[in-house]
Amino acid sequence: MALAVQPYPGALLGLAESLEGALYTFEDTRETAFRLVDRQLAVHGPFPVFTSRPDDIEDDRNAIGDVPAERSGWRALVTTNEKPLALIEIVFDAAGAELYSIRGPEAATAFARVLSAAAIHLDSPGSYEVRWLVVPDVYVSALWLAAPDSIFLPARLGSPFRPEAGEIGWPQLREAILPLIEAARPGPEFVDRDDGSPRSGLPRRR
Repeated sequence: MALAVQPYPGALLGLAESLEGALYTFEDTRETAFRLVDRQLAVHGPFPVFTSRPDDIEDDRNAIGDVPAERSGWRALVTTNEKPLALIEIVFDAAGAELYSIRGPEAATAFARVLSAAAIHLDSPGSYEVRWLVVPDVYVSALWLAAPDSIFLPARLGSPFRPEAGEIGWPQLREAILPLIEAARPGPEFVDRDDGSPRSGLPRRR
């Protein structure tokens, strides 16, 4: 198999209870929640999440080569009868306990779409490690097939609208992110607060 995933270090303790409680809050999953015990649920992943900072993306030394990102958590897809039901964001607290943030079918469907698009590499002669990349400051997320020549399938690129899943390399993704970073920073006429912090958007580079 040409796709691999880092081993997940947790045991998903309490996930079923957290999922059932969250589904009641989503209008399009309340009926599912009432009949959760009768559903065949499947968990796909978890997959490691990596986060990039805008300053690191902009730096010339990171323009080529390794993607400037650090692992920040995990993400799992929950399906019922192969239908995307929920997207689970997982982090660990200081004591090592798993903390879950659960999103509904829209986010789950988008994640399932890029996972499905990546499946064409199952029989690829190369080897890829499945990751998820986010640049939260500028609303960017992508499935990351990590390799010497990494492949990215963007799920969001600076807006709530989800692009069609198409493969690009890191140089192309970086070029798409750079103007989003610039647009999120205040212009020269912007006045900082008294404490020096910006009112909105990204901080200006020093």
